[in-house]
Amino acid sequence: MRYQFIADHRHEYAIVLMCRVLDVSVSGYDAWCKHLPSEHSRKDAELADQVKIVFQTYRGVYGSPRVHAELQAQGIK
Repeated sequence: MRYQFIADHRHEYAIVLMCRVLDVSVSGYDAWCKHLPSEHSRKDAELADQVKIVFQTYRGVYGSPRVHAELQAQGIK
C-alpha cells in the first residue's frame, strides 16, 4: 500500500522524501517496482476481465450466479 502510494505520487514529491515519511527503504521501493505479478495475480486479472466481458455482453443485468454459469458454460473455471 505504501509503495503504491509512492508510485502514484512520484511526479509530485521526491521518492526519497516519501520513503522517509512512510518509513520504507528506497531499495525496498525499487525492488517492489521491479517485481513481476505472481501467477495467481495474473490469473485473477484474466478472470476479472472475463467476468466483465460476460457482464457487459448481457447489458449489466446478469448477477453473479448467471455470470458464473455463463463462464462455466464457456469452460472457464
